[in-house]
Amino acid sequence: MAESAACPAFQLGRPRYDQGSFLGRLRHFVDIIDPSTLFVSEKRLKECIQLLDDYKHGSLPPGVSDLQKAQQYAIIHPDTGEKIFMPFRMSGYVPFGTPIWLNQSHNACVNFANRNATKPTPTSKFLQGYVGAVTSAVSIAVSVFLISIFGWFFGYIMCFFVQIIILIVSFDSCAKADNQ
Repeated sequence: MAESAACPAFQLGRPRYDQGSFLGRLRHFVDIIDPSTLFVSEKRLKECIQLLDDYKHGSLPPGVSDLQKAQQYAIIHPDTGEKIFMPFRMSGYVPFGTPIWLNQSHNACVNFANRNATKPTPTSKFLQGYVGAVTSAVSIAVSVFLISIFGWFFGYIMCFFVQIIILIVSFDSCAKADNQ
């Protein structure tokens, strides 16, 4: 496939690759999670924003070819225009969300930082989601811990209940067979 078809001409605010194909969506996702965006300096950020502003106003100097990288490195929220804090960028999801005890908090912050700000969502909705996620994560963790400690006991109880259920079902089946 020709590179021009795989990567069409630059369009401000649009994905670099065709979103109608799996390969295009995969390449777009790889661009979004590119770890190099974690290390964009303030100077480089300002250069990228200036370059994109020049493109928007039609005053782009001749010979400029890194508009795609400028758009990728312009790590600002498209709706609010604010810089997205490094750990809450999509490229920071894996390295900053790894510690399991911080995972739900990190997920909530990533969701908030990358929200659709054109349609305001009450903060209470984010808090409800956060509390629900933390509650379920802690409940699962505590349950797994208790089962790992008392598993032998639960195993015996489970075997007992399974045996009782088998006896009841078999007795019921025999009783029905005798009545026919």
